[in-house]
Amino acid sequence: MNVLQNVLRIIYPDLCFACRELALPGEVLCLSCLGTIKPVASRLLPLRKRQTLAVHALGAYDGALHKLVVAKFRRSFPTAQAAGRIMAQLLPEDVTDVDYIVPVPLHWWRYANRGYNQAVEMAKAMSQELNIPYRPLLMRRKFTKFQYLLSRDDRHSNVADVFALRKDAADVVVGARILLIDDLCTTGVTLQAAANTLQQLQPSTIIAAVCARAIGQSRSSHFL
Repeated sequence: MNVLQNVLRIIYPDLCFACRELALPGEVLCLSCLGTIKPVASRLLPLRKRQTLAVHALGAYDGALHKLVVAKFRRSFPTAQAAGRIMAQLLPEDVTDVDYIVPVPLHWWRYANRGYNQAVEMAKAMSQELNIPYRPLLMRRKFTKFQYLLSRDDRHSNVADVFALRKDAADVVVGARILLIDDLCTTGVTLQAAANTLQQLQPSTIIAAVCARAIGQSRSSHFL
């Protein structure tokens, strides 16, 4: 770190994104807020072909994790990347022992409006941290309403057939292990729809990992 960087660090110290206290250089959460992240039980979602999707989360959608997730509305690349690094460090090894890391995509219009895809930045950070190939295998082929505005039944119909495989997905090896990444799991229907589409590649395993999982909250607060 050069002299100018040291001076800037003193003038503009790294503050925790959650509590605004001092954080370690280059980090978005302080050690205290990191310590509040407690694992929650994985969730099993039914898929086609009598399979299930295990969804693993760093913790519940509150506190520091809530701050990281809603940062997507501020176009905060650092928090998305930090969330990916934290996931890579804290998720169990059997979850991250995969061949490909795949993000849940945004529709191009929502991507253009928001400026980035939080799940993509998280997946890229995890890929670098774990040295596992990042593969954007999915695309959204239609624009959908925000899930948090809908009832559970309407959420299913909202994402029905919304995902498709990208052309370059054809070179994925049959029997591959895929880790599907998103920032938040509420009802899980978006992850179900994405995983059902990935089943066309005949993977041996599809696992989902998210930054946070909403537990016992009103759907109006989910932001997905």
